[in-house]
Amino acid sequence: MLWWSNVFFVALAATFVGLAFWQAAVLVQVIQAGFSTHPNIVLLTNSQGQVISSWKDGHWAPLGSPWSAGVGMLGIPVPGYLGTLHMQWTSSSVRQAFWRAERERLPILLFVLLLVGGVGWFTQNLLRQLIRLRQYQAVTLLVQQDLLSQDNPQAMYQRLVDNVVAQTEAIGAYVIARELEGPFLTIQAMADADDDPLSDRAVPVRYPVQGICPTIVAGEVFRTGLQQGPLNPSSSALTQDVNDDRSVFDRVRSVMAIPVFVGGGEIPFVVLVIESEEIQHFTRSLQETLKQLATSLGLGLSRYFEQRELEQAKAEIENLARHDMLTHLPNRRFLEEQLEQAMARAERHGKLLAVCMLDLDGFKPVNDAYGHEAGDEVLVTLGKRLPEALRKSDFVARLGGDEFVLLVEDLSGPNDLTPILAKVEETMNTHIPLSHGEIVQISGSMGIALYPFGKEETGDQLLRSADHALYESKSHKADRAHFWVILGD
Repeated sequence: MLWWSNVFFVALAATFVGLAFWQAAVLVQVIQAGFSTHPNIVLLTNSQGQVISSWKDGHWAPLGSPWSAGVGMLGIPVPGYLGTLHMQWTSSSVRQAFWRAERERLPILLFVLLLVGGVGWFTQNLLRQLIRLRQYQAVTLLVQQDLLSQDNPQAMYQRLVDNVVAQTEAIGAYVIARELEGPFLTIQAMADADDDPLSDRAVPVRYPVQGICPTIVAGEVFRTGLQQGPLNPSSSALTQDVNDDRSVFDRVRSVMAIPVFVGGGEIPFVVLVIESEEIQHFTRSLQETLKQLATSLGLGLSRYFEQRELEQAKAEIENLARHDMLTHLPNRRFLEEQLEQAMARAERHGKLLAVCMLDLDGFKPVNDAYGHEAGDEVLVTLGKRLPEALRKSDFVARLGGDEFVLLVEDLSGPNDLTPILAKVEETMNTHIPLSHGEIVQISGSMGIALYPFGKEETGDQLLRSADHALYESKSHKADRAHFWVILGD
Protein backbone atom coordinates (compact mmCIF):
# COMPACT_ATOMS: atom_id res chain seq x y z
CA MET A 1 0.00 0.00 0.00
CA LEU A 2 2.88 2.42 0.65
CA TRP A 3 3.76 2.64 -3.03
CA TRP A 4 0.59 4.72 -3.51
CA SER A 5 2.02 7.30 -1.14
CA ASN A 6 5.33 7.37 -3.00
CA VAL A 7 3.58 7.84 -6.35
CA PHE A 8 1.57 10.72 -4.92
CA PHE A 9 4.61 12.59 -3.61
CA VAL A 10 6.49 12.10 -6.89
CA ALA A 11 3.48 13.48 -8.80
CA LEU A 12 3.20 16.42 -6.39
CA ALA A 13 6.89 17.28 -6.79
CA ALA A 14 6.60 17.05 -10.56
CA THR A 15 3.59 19.38 -10.47
CA PHE A 16 5.44 22.09 -8.53
CA VAL A 17 8.52 21.80 -10.76
CA GLY A 18 6.28 22.19 -13.79
CA LEU A 19 4.62 25.25 -12.22
CA ALA A 20 8.02 26.79 -11.55
CA PHE A 21 9.10 26.36 -15.17
CA TRP A 22 5.76 27.70 -16.33
CA GLN A 23 6.11 30.84 -14.23
CA ALA A 24 9.65 31.38 -15.53
CA ALA A 25 8.37 31.13 -19.09
CA VAL A 26 5.64 33.67 -18.27
CA LEU A 27 8.27 36.10 -16.98
CA VAL A 28 10.34 35.74 -20.16
CA GLN A 29 7.24 36.32 -22.27
CA VAL A 30 6.42 39.48 -20.32
CA ILE A 31 9.90 40.85 -20.79
CA GLN A 32 10.12 39.97 -24.43
CA ALA A 33 6.58 40.95 -25.44
CA GLY A 34 5.05 43.33 -22.92
CA PHE A 35 8.15 45.44 -22.24
CA SER A 36 9.57 45.76 -25.76
CA THR A 37 7.66 49.00 -26.29
CA HIS A 38 7.88 50.48 -22.80
CA PRO A 39 11.45 50.16 -21.57
CA ASN A 40 12.66 52.23 -18.61
CA ILE A 41 16.25 52.50 -19.91
CA VAL A 42 17.61 52.31 -23.48
CA LEU A 43 21.33 51.98 -24.14
CA LEU A 44 23.15 52.19 -27.47
CA THR A 45 26.46 50.36 -27.60
CA ASN A 46 29.13 50.08 -30.28
CA SER A 47 30.62 46.91 -31.65
CA GLN A 48 33.00 46.76 -28.66
CA GLY A 49 30.07 46.86 -26.21
CA GLN A 50 30.81 50.43 -25.03
CA VAL A 51 27.80 52.64 -24.24
CA ILE A 52 27.80 55.56 -26.60
CA SER A 53 24.37 56.95 -25.70
CA SER A 54 21.53 56.34 -23.19
CA TRP A 55 17.87 57.18 -22.97
CA LYS A 56 16.12 57.44 -19.65
CA ASP A 57 12.98 59.02 -18.32
CA GLY A 58 11.88 60.26 -21.71
CA HIS A 59 15.11 61.96 -23.01
CA TRP A 60 18.57 61.12 -24.28
CA ALA A 61 21.41 61.66 -21.92
CA PRO A 62 24.79 63.00 -23.08
CA LEU A 63 27.68 60.64 -23.55
CA GLY A 64 29.27 59.57 -20.31
CA SER A 65 26.16 60.14 -18.19
CA PRO A 66 25.86 57.63 -15.26
CA TRP A 67 23.10 55.06 -15.40
CA SER A 68 21.91 52.29 -13.12
CA ALA A 69 21.29 48.69 -14.08
CA GLY A 70 17.69 47.63 -14.37
CA VAL A 71 15.95 44.27 -14.24
CA GLY A 72 16.05 42.25 -17.41
CA MET A 73 17.67 43.30 -20.66
CA LEU A 74 16.72 42.88 -24.30
CA GLY A 75 19.35 43.41 -26.99
CA ILE A 76 18.26 44.43 -30.57
CA PRO A 77 20.85 44.86 -33.37
CA VAL A 78 20.48 48.16 -35.30
CA PRO A 79 20.30 47.60 -39.10
CA GLY A 80 23.15 49.25 -40.97
CA TYR A 81 24.98 50.08 -37.78
CA LEU A 82 27.64 48.06 -35.98
CA GLY A 83 26.01 48.42 -32.62
CA THR A 84 23.25 47.12 -30.42
CA LEU A 85 20.26 48.74 -28.79
CA HIS A 86 19.73 47.47 -25.21
CA MET A 87 16.47 47.96 -23.30
CA GLN A 88 16.14 47.52 -19.50
CA TRP A 89 13.29 47.76 -16.98
CA THR A 90 13.00 48.49 -13.27
CA SER A 91 11.87 45.75 -10.81
CA SER A 92 8.62 47.55 -9.98
CA SER A 93 7.63 47.81 -13.63
CA VAL A 94 8.47 44.13 -14.13
CA ARG A 95 6.26 43.15 -11.18
CA GLN A 96 3.39 45.29 -12.41
CA ALA A 97 3.61 43.89 -15.91
CA PHE A 98 4.01 40.33 -14.60
CA TRP A 99 0.90 40.45 -12.42
CA ARG A 100 -1.10 42.07 -15.22
CA ALA A 101 -0.24 39.10 -17.42
CA GLU A 102 -0.61 36.61 -14.52
CA ARG A 103 -4.08 37.81 -13.54
CA GLU A 104 -5.64 35.59 -16.19
CA ARG A 105 -3.61 32.54 -15.20
CA LEU A 106 -3.93 32.91 -11.41
CA PRO A 107 -7.37 31.20 -11.05
CA ILE A 108 -6.07 28.29 -13.08
CA LEU A 109 -2.99 28.08 -10.85
CA LEU A 110 -5.04 28.16 -7.66
CA PHE A 111 -7.41 25.54 -9.00
CA VAL A 112 -4.52 23.25 -9.88
CA LEU A 113 -2.99 23.69 -6.42
CA LEU A 114 -6.31 23.02 -4.68
CA LEU A 115 -6.96 20.01 -6.88
CA VAL A 116 -3.52 18.56 -6.19
CA GLY A 117 -3.87 19.22 -2.45
CA GLY A 118 -7.37 17.73 -2.31
CA VAL A 119 -6.32 14.63 -4.20
CA GLY A 120 -3.31 14.32 -1.90
CA TRP A 121 -5.41 14.62 1.27
CA PHE A 122 -7.98 12.15 0.01
CA THR A 123 -5.29 9.69 -1.08
CA GLN A 124 -3.45 9.89 2.23
CA ASN A 125 -6.65 9.52 4.24
CA LEU A 126 -7.80 6.56 2.15
CA LEU A 127 -4.36 5.00 2.38
CA ARG A 128 -4.34 5.31 6.16
CA GLN A 129 -7.78 3.77 6.44
CA LEU A 130 -6.74 0.86 4.23
CA ILE A 131 -3.58 0.25 6.26
CA ARG A 132 -5.56 0.37 9.52
CA LEU A 133 -8.16 -2.01 8.10
CA ARG A 134 -5.43 -4.43 7.06
CA GLN A 135 -3.92 -4.25 10.56
CA TYR A 136 -7.19 -5.27 12.16
CA GLN A 137 -7.73 -7.96 9.53
CA ALA A 138 -4.28 -9.34 10.36
CA VAL A 139 -5.21 -9.34 14.06
CA THR A 140 -8.44 -11.17 13.23
CA LEU A 141 -6.45 -13.81 11.36
CA LEU A 142 -4.02 -14.15 14.29
CA VAL A 143 -6.91 -14.53 16.71
CA GLN A 144 -8.56 -17.16 14.54
CA GLN A 145 -5.28 -19.12 14.49
CA ASP A 146 -4.75 -18.68 18.24
CA LEU A 147 -8.26 -19.87 19.04
CA LEU A 148 -7.26 -23.27 17.68
CA SER A 149 -4.29 -23.55 20.06
CA GLN A 150 -5.32 -21.75 23.26
CA ASP A 151 -6.65 -24.11 25.93
CA ASN A 152 -8.63 -21.67 28.07
CA PRO A 153 -10.64 -18.44 27.65
CA GLN A 154 -8.23 -16.36 29.73
CA ALA A 155 -5.41 -17.11 27.30
CA MET A 156 -7.71 -16.26 24.36
CA TYR A 157 -8.64 -12.91 25.90
CA GLN A 158 -5.12 -11.81 26.76
CA ARG A 159 -3.70 -12.84 23.40
CA LEU A 160 -6.47 -10.89 21.65
CA VAL A 161 -5.98 -7.58 23.48
CA ASP A 162 -2.19 -7.84 23.22
CA ASN A 163 -2.45 -8.27 19.45
CA VAL A 164 -4.90 -5.38 19.07
CA VAL A 165 -2.61 -2.90 20.86
CA ALA A 166 0.64 -4.24 19.36
CA GLN A 167 -0.50 -4.66 15.76
CA THR A 168 -2.89 -1.70 15.28
CA GLU A 169 -3.10 2.01 16.13
CA ALA A 170 -5.44 1.34 19.07
CA ILE A 171 -4.13 2.60 22.43
CA GLY A 172 -6.27 0.32 24.63
CA ALA A 173 -8.12 -2.99 24.43
CA TYR A 174 -10.17 -4.81 27.07
CA VAL A 175 -12.26 -7.97 27.40
CA ILE A 176 -14.93 -7.48 30.07
CA ALA A 177 -17.31 -10.02 31.59
CA ARG A 178 -20.39 -9.52 33.72
CA GLU A 179 -20.94 -11.02 37.14
CA LEU A 180 -24.15 -12.97 37.56
CA GLU A 181 -25.26 -10.81 40.44
CA GLY A 182 -24.37 -7.33 41.62
CA PRO A 183 -23.32 -4.10 39.86
CA PHE A 184 -19.83 -5.31 39.04
CA LEU A 185 -17.96 -6.20 35.88
CA THR A 186 -14.73 -8.17 35.58
CA ILE A 187 -11.91 -7.09 33.30
CA GLN A 188 -10.71 -10.48 32.10
CA ALA A 189 -7.82 -9.15 29.99
CA MET A 190 -6.34 -5.73 29.26
CA ALA A 191 -3.60 -4.02 27.28
CA ASP A 192 -2.80 -0.36 26.63
CA ALA A 193 -0.10 1.62 24.87
CA ASP A 194 1.03 3.49 28.01
CA ASP A 195 1.66 0.42 30.20
CA ASP A 196 -0.74 1.91 32.71
CA PRO A 197 -0.39 0.62 36.28
CA LEU A 198 -3.83 -0.90 35.86
CA SER A 199 -2.29 -3.31 33.35
CA ASP A 200 0.20 -4.52 35.96
CA ARG A 201 -2.54 -5.83 38.21
CA ALA A 202 -3.38 -9.48 38.10
CA VAL A 203 -6.40 -10.13 35.93
CA PRO A 204 -9.31 -10.62 36.26
CA VAL A 205 -9.91 -7.23 37.91
CA ARG A 206 -13.28 -6.49 39.48
CA TYR A 207 -14.78 -3.06 38.78
CA PRO A 208 -18.16 -1.43 39.30
CA VAL A 209 -20.06 -0.66 36.10
CA GLN A 210 -19.52 3.08 36.64
CA GLY A 211 -15.83 2.59 37.43
CA ILE A 212 -13.83 3.51 34.31
CA CYS A 213 -14.65 4.24 30.68
CA PRO A 214 -14.31 0.63 29.40
CA THR A 215 -16.62 -0.74 32.10
CA ILE A 216 -19.21 2.00 31.52
CA VAL A 217 -19.57 1.30 27.79
CA ALA A 218 -19.37 -2.47 28.42
CA GLY A 219 -22.16 -2.14 30.99
CA GLU A 220 -24.35 -0.48 28.38
CA VAL A 221 -23.62 -3.31 25.94
CA PHE A 222 -24.64 -5.88 28.56
CA ARG A 223 -27.81 -3.88 29.25
CA THR A 224 -28.89 -3.49 25.63
CA GLY A 225 -27.13 -6.36 23.89
CA LEU A 226 -26.05 -3.89 21.19
CA GLN A 227 -22.77 -2.39 20.02
CA GLN A 228 -21.88 0.93 21.64
CA GLY A 229 -19.94 3.59 19.78
CA PRO A 230 -17.83 4.72 18.32
CA LEU A 231 -18.20 7.56 20.80
CA ASN A 232 -16.03 10.36 22.17
CA PRO A 233 -15.84 9.87 25.96
CA SER A 234 -15.49 13.61 26.57
CA SER A 235 -18.68 14.53 24.71
CA SER A 236 -20.88 11.43 25.06
CA ALA A 237 -23.61 11.61 27.68
CA LEU A 238 -22.74 8.04 28.65
CA THR A 239 -19.13 8.77 29.66
CA GLN A 240 -18.64 12.51 30.00
CA ASP A 241 -18.83 12.38 33.82
CA VAL A 242 -16.53 9.35 34.19
CA ASN A 243 -13.80 9.52 36.84
CA ASP A 244 -11.14 7.54 34.96
CA ASP A 245 -7.66 7.87 36.48
CA ARG A 246 -5.81 5.83 33.87
CA SER A 247 -2.98 7.73 32.21
CA VAL A 248 -4.01 6.50 28.77
CA PHE A 249 -7.52 7.93 29.22
CA ASP A 250 -6.24 11.48 28.65
CA ARG A 251 -5.51 10.48 25.04
CA VAL A 252 -8.73 8.61 24.31
CA ARG A 253 -10.91 10.33 21.71
CA SER A 254 -12.93 7.40 20.43
CA VAL A 255 -14.25 4.24 22.09
CA MET A 256 -16.07 1.26 20.64
CA ALA A 257 -17.59 -1.72 22.50
CA ILE A 258 -18.64 -4.88 20.65
CA PRO A 259 -20.69 -7.72 22.19
CA VAL A 260 -19.34 -11.27 21.95
CA PHE A 261 -22.01 -13.98 21.83
CA VAL A 262 -21.42 -17.66 22.59
CA GLY A 263 -23.46 -20.59 21.36
CA GLY A 264 -26.20 -18.55 19.73
CA GLY A 265 -27.11 -16.80 22.98
CA GLU A 266 -28.89 -13.45 23.01
CA ILE A 267 -27.01 -12.09 26.03
CA PRO A 268 -23.37 -11.07 25.47
CA PHE A 269 -20.93 -13.46 27.09
CA VAL A 270 -18.15 -10.85 27.16
CA VAL A 271 -17.60 -7.40 25.62
CA LEU A 272 -14.59 -6.30 23.58
CA VAL A 273 -13.73 -2.62 24.20
CA ILE A 274 -11.19 -0.76 22.01
CA GLU A 275 -9.92 2.79 22.58
CA SER A 276 -8.25 5.15 20.08
CA GLU A 277 -6.76 8.62 20.21
CA GLU A 278 -8.34 9.52 16.83
CA ILE A 279 -11.97 10.61 16.57
CA GLN A 280 -12.38 9.07 13.09
CA HIS A 281 -10.56 5.83 13.95
CA PHE A 282 -13.54 3.49 13.60
CA THR A 283 -14.67 3.69 9.98
CA ARG A 284 -17.57 1.67 8.63
CA SER A 285 -15.24 -0.93 7.16
CA LEU A 286 -13.28 -1.14 10.40
CA GLN A 287 -16.46 -1.61 12.42
CA GLU A 288 -17.40 -4.56 10.22
CA THR A 289 -13.92 -6.03 10.71
CA LEU A 290 -14.24 -5.66 14.49
CA LYS A 291 -17.60 -7.41 14.41
CA GLN A 292 -15.90 -10.23 12.53
CA LEU A 293 -13.20 -10.26 15.21
CA ALA A 294 -15.85 -10.51 17.94
CA THR A 295 -17.59 -13.30 16.01
CA SER A 296 -14.30 -15.21 15.76
CA LEU A 297 -13.79 -14.86 19.50
CA GLY A 298 -17.34 -16.08 20.12
CA LEU A 299 -16.76 -19.12 17.90
CA GLY A 300 -13.52 -19.88 19.73
CA LEU A 301 -15.27 -19.67 23.08
CA SER A 302 -18.12 -21.86 21.81
CA ARG A 303 -15.59 -24.42 20.64
CA TYR A 304 -13.84 -24.33 24.00
CA PHE A 305 -17.04 -24.85 26.00
CA GLU A 306 -18.28 -27.55 23.66
CA GLN A 307 -14.97 -29.36 24.00
CA ARG A 308 -15.05 -28.99 27.79
CA GLU A 309 -18.62 -30.31 27.93
CA LEU A 310 -17.56 -33.21 25.73
CA GLU A 311 -14.62 -33.97 28.01
CA GLN A 312 -16.84 -33.74 31.08
CA ALA A 313 -19.40 -36.04 29.50
CA LYS A 314 -16.63 -38.45 28.54
CA ALA A 315 -15.23 -38.34 32.10
CA GLU A 316 -18.71 -38.91 33.50
CA ILE A 317 -19.26 -41.88 31.21
CA GLU A 318 -15.85 -43.23 32.19
CA ASN A 319 -16.68 -42.68 35.85
CA LEU A 320 -20.00 -44.51 35.46
CA ALA A 321 -18.25 -47.36 33.69
CA ARG A 322 -15.88 -47.77 36.66
CA HIS A 323 -18.31 -47.18 39.53
CA ASP A 324 -21.35 -48.89 40.98
CA MET A 325 -24.58 -47.08 40.11
CA LEU A 326 -26.16 -47.60 43.54
CA THR A 327 -23.35 -46.98 46.05
CA HIS A 328 -21.02 -45.02 43.75
CA LEU A 329 -18.18 -47.21 44.99
CA PRO A 330 -15.66 -48.56 42.46
CA ASN A 331 -16.97 -51.61 40.59
CA ARG A 332 -15.23 -54.82 39.50
CA ARG A 333 -13.56 -53.15 36.49
CA PHE A 334 -12.04 -50.42 38.65
CA LEU A 335 -11.09 -53.04 41.27
CA GLU A 336 -9.16 -55.09 38.72
CA GLU A 337 -7.17 -52.00 37.65
CA GLN A 338 -6.45 -50.99 41.23
CA LEU A 339 -5.55 -54.53 42.30
CA GLU A 340 -2.91 -54.85 39.60
CA GLN A 341 -1.31 -51.56 40.67
CA ALA A 342 -1.49 -52.49 44.37
CA MET A 343 0.30 -55.79 43.70
CA ALA A 344 3.09 -53.94 41.89
CA ARG A 345 3.48 -51.51 44.80
CA ALA A 346 3.62 -54.37 47.29
CA GLU A 347 6.48 -56.01 45.40
CA ARG A 348 8.31 -52.71 44.93
CA HIS A 349 8.09 -51.67 48.60
CA GLY A 350 8.50 -55.14 50.15
CA LYS A 351 5.16 -54.89 51.97
CA LEU A 352 2.05 -57.07 52.19
CA LEU A 353 -1.24 -56.48 50.40
CA ALA A 354 -4.45 -57.82 51.92
CA VAL A 355 -7.33 -58.63 49.57
CA CYS A 356 -10.44 -58.80 51.78
CA MET A 357 -13.73 -60.14 50.42
CA LEU A 358 -16.70 -59.10 52.57
CA ASP A 359 -20.19 -60.61 52.47
CA LEU A 360 -23.06 -59.27 54.56
CA ASP A 361 -24.83 -61.52 57.04
CA GLY A 362 -28.48 -60.88 57.73
CA PHE A 363 -28.96 -58.84 54.58
CA LYS A 364 -31.60 -61.09 53.03
CA PRO A 365 -33.98 -60.73 56.02
CA VAL A 366 -33.87 -56.93 55.56
CA ASN A 367 -35.04 -57.32 51.95
CA ASP A 368 -37.67 -59.82 52.97
CA ALA A 369 -39.00 -57.73 55.87
CA TYR A 370 -38.82 -54.22 54.46
CA GLY A 371 -38.45 -54.62 50.70
CA HIS A 372 -35.61 -54.15 48.23
CA GLU A 373 -35.65 -50.36 48.64
CA ALA A 374 -34.72 -50.82 52.29
CA GLY A 375 -31.97 -53.22 51.22
CA ASP A 376 -30.65 -50.57 48.82
CA GLU A 377 -30.59 -48.07 51.67
CA VAL A 378 -28.44 -50.46 53.70
CA LEU A 379 -26.00 -50.86 50.80
CA VAL A 380 -25.80 -47.11 50.22
CA THR A 381 -25.12 -46.49 53.91
CA LEU A 382 -22.35 -49.08 53.98
CA GLY A 383 -20.96 -47.64 50.77
CA LYS A 384 -20.41 -44.38 52.66
CA ARG A 385 -19.23 -45.88 55.95
CA LEU A 386 -16.69 -48.45 54.74
CA PRO A 387 -14.27 -45.96 53.08
CA GLU A 388 -14.38 -43.85 56.25
CA ALA A 389 -13.33 -46.88 58.32
CA LEU A 390 -10.25 -47.48 56.17
CA ARG A 391 -7.08 -45.48 55.70
CA LYS A 392 -6.78 -43.02 52.80
CA SER A 393 -4.35 -45.36 51.06
CA ASP A 394 -6.83 -48.28 51.17
CA PHE A 395 -9.51 -49.11 48.64
CA VAL A 396 -13.05 -50.51 48.75
CA ALA A 397 -15.23 -51.71 45.86
CA ARG A 398 -18.63 -53.36 45.44
CA LEU A 399 -18.64 -56.56 43.40
CA GLY A 400 -22.41 -56.81 43.26
CA GLY A 401 -25.28 -57.84 45.51
CA ASP A 402 -24.06 -57.61 49.09
CA GLU A 403 -20.39 -58.40 48.35
CA PHE A 404 -17.58 -55.89 48.82
CA VAL A 405 -13.79 -56.11 48.37
CA LEU A 406 -11.28 -54.16 50.46
CA LEU A 407 -7.63 -53.65 49.46
CA VAL A 408 -5.45 -52.89 52.47
CA GLU A 409 -1.87 -51.97 51.51
CA ASP A 410 1.50 -51.32 53.15
CA LEU A 411 1.30 -54.07 55.81
CA SER A 412 4.41 -55.32 57.58
CA GLY A 413 2.63 -58.52 58.67
CA PRO A 414 -0.82 -60.10 59.20
CA ASN A 415 -1.08 -58.59 62.69
CA ASP A 416 -1.24 -55.06 61.18
CA LEU A 417 -4.67 -55.99 59.84
CA THR A 418 -6.29 -56.54 63.26
CA PRO A 419 -6.97 -52.88 64.27
CA ILE A 420 -8.11 -51.98 60.76
CA LEU A 421 -10.56 -54.87 60.49
CA ALA A 422 -11.81 -54.26 64.02
CA LYS A 423 -12.79 -50.75 62.94
CA VAL A 424 -14.47 -52.14 59.84
CA GLU A 425 -16.45 -54.57 62.00
CA GLU A 426 -17.51 -51.77 64.35
CA THR A 427 -18.63 -49.63 61.42
CA MET A 428 -20.53 -52.50 59.83
CA ASN A 429 -22.34 -53.48 63.05
CA THR A 430 -23.51 -49.91 63.74
CA HIS A 431 -27.28 -49.51 63.52
CA ILE A 432 -28.61 -48.32 60.17
CA PRO A 433 -31.77 -46.14 60.19
CA LEU A 434 -34.13 -46.61 57.29
CA SER A 435 -36.17 -43.88 55.64
CA HIS A 436 -39.48 -45.21 56.93
CA GLY A 437 -38.26 -45.07 60.56
CA GLU A 438 -37.12 -48.64 61.17
CA ILE A 439 -33.59 -49.38 62.39
CA VAL A 440 -31.67 -52.47 61.27
CA GLN A 441 -28.37 -54.05 62.23
CA ILE A 442 -26.30 -56.37 60.12
CA SER A 443 -23.02 -58.24 60.39
CA GLY A 444 -20.64 -59.75 57.90
CA SER A 445 -18.13 -62.43 57.05
CA MET A 446 -14.75 -61.82 55.45
CA GLY A 447 -12.12 -63.88 53.69
CA ILE A 448 -8.57 -62.54 53.25
CA ALA A 449 -5.73 -63.45 50.89
CA LEU A 450 -2.26 -61.90 51.41
CA TYR A 451 0.18 -60.97 48.65
CA PRO A 452 2.97 -61.83 48.19
CA PHE A 453 2.39 -64.66 50.65
CA GLY A 454 0.96 -67.72 48.91
CA LYS A 455 1.13 -69.06 45.39
CA GLU A 456 -1.11 -66.40 43.84
CA GLU A 457 0.50 -64.51 40.95
CA THR A 458 -2.43 -62.60 39.43
CA GLY A 459 -5.24 -60.42 40.70
CA ASP A 460 -7.84 -62.96 39.61
CA GLN A 461 -6.07 -65.67 41.62
CA LEU A 462 -6.02 -63.41 44.67
CA LEU A 463 -9.75 -62.78 44.39
CA ARG A 464 -10.45 -66.52 44.12
CA SER A 465 -8.28 -67.18 47.17
CA ALA A 466 -10.07 -64.47 49.15
CA ASP A 467 -13.41 -65.95 48.09
CA HIS A 468 -12.24 -69.35 49.31
CA ALA A 469 -11.29 -67.84 52.69
CA LEU A 470 -14.72 -66.15 52.80
CA TYR A 471 -16.36 -69.53 52.35
CA GLU A 472 -14.39 -70.85 55.32
CA SER A 473 -15.38 -67.83 57.43
CA LYS A 474 -19.10 -68.31 56.67
CA SER A 475 -18.80 -72.05 57.36
CA HIS A 476 -17.46 -71.45 60.89
CA LYS A 477 -19.70 -68.63 62.10
CA ALA A 478 -20.43 -70.43 65.37
CA ASP A 479 -16.82 -71.10 66.41
CA ARG A 480 -14.72 -68.39 64.68
CA ALA A 481 -12.70 -65.94 66.79
CA HIS A 482 -13.21 -63.05 64.35
CA PHE A 483 -15.58 -62.29 61.51
CA TRP A 484 -12.64 -62.75 59.13
CA VAL A 485 -10.45 -65.67 58.10
CA ILE A 486 -6.97 -65.30 56.52
CA LEU A 487 -6.27 -67.99 53.97
CA GLY A 488 -3.59 -70.31 55.27
CA ASP A 489 -4.02 -69.57 59.00
